[in-house]
This record gives sequence, structure tokens and C-alpha cells, in this order.
Amino acid sequence: MARKKVCKLAPIPSGLQKPSCDEYPFASTHEGAASAGYNMSVAIVECRDNNTAGALLNGWYDRERILEKDPFWVDATKKGDTPPEDVPPPDIAQVDTSGFGASCK
Repeated sequence: MARKKVCKLAPIPSGLQKPSCDEYPFASTHEGAASAGYNMSVAIVECRDNNTAGALLNGWYDRERILEKDPFWVDATKKGDTPPEDVPPPDIAQVDTSGFGASCK
């Protein structure tokens, strides 16, 4: 699997309690690191943060009714920057993240 190979190349930052490989495009997409032949980037992050982001993404797929092979656009904004006015803010207030990270070992 391409994802495992690429993740092994990523440097592990110091200070992480439980490192986890996060990838973009998302592994859950057909362009993601789970598929060979695509450009991707990875970073080692805290496992709980990675699990939380994955659960929020899956919730978004459900809320927006994103189905297998449905096209969608990701508008990435750098931390501290303001997203474009036509991009609605994420609706994550209703998501309970208290159980996320339980699978981190």
C-alpha cells in the first residue's frame, strides 16, 4: 500500500505522545494515499488529533451526503488566514469528540 511506504519516510516530530501518519489528499478519497500513482503529502501528528480529524471528515461526508466517487472541492486555508467569504465555516459544534483517540495505542 502506497500510504504505508510514504508514511515511513515522514520525520517524526519530538514531543508527540502517540505519533500517527496523516495524509493529504485524504486516505478516504480515491486520490488519497491509499491509492498508488497520485501525488500526496504526509505529516506525523498526534494520534488523537488525526482520529478527530478523520471522524469530523466522515461526519461531513454523511451530512453533505457525499457518496462514493462524488466529486468535491477542498479549499485549504493556512492557519491564521481568513478563508474566502464564499466558504461557509465548518459546522463542528454539534460533534462530540470525547471518544476520539480511543484506538490510539
